[in-house]
Amino acid sequence: MLVDDNPVNVELLGEILARPDTQVLTAYNAFPALDIARAERPNLIVLDVAMPAIDGFELFKMLRNSSETADIPVIFVTSLNDLDAQERAMEMGAADYITKPFSSEYVVGRVEQILSGGR
Repeated sequence: MLVDDNPVNVELLGEILARPDTQVLTAYNAFPALDIARAERPNLIVLDVAMPAIDGFELFKMLRNSSETADIPVIFVTSLNDLDAQERAMEMGAADYITKPFSSEYVVGRVEQILSGGR
């Protein structure tokens, strides 16, 4: 599942991660993302940090506090190239923190590794 308030970013990541046997769910802010995650239980969430109203960190807390979504791995993909934000994400339990601009190959590799049970 991709969560980003910028439709261009969602489209780009969707194209990068698209596979014939994979459904990529999308949301553009926290509340629909939380509803979709609870209903669909995606295998992984790729989450932007800087979003209006509720940012990615707050959404991450909401996901962790819900029994339906607590165990879904989350990769933050963000333009915040800030060591404090990266440390915060990892301390919260994120699977990874990737800054933009990113390598498509790296994102695909991390997603595949996490989905295969690796960290």
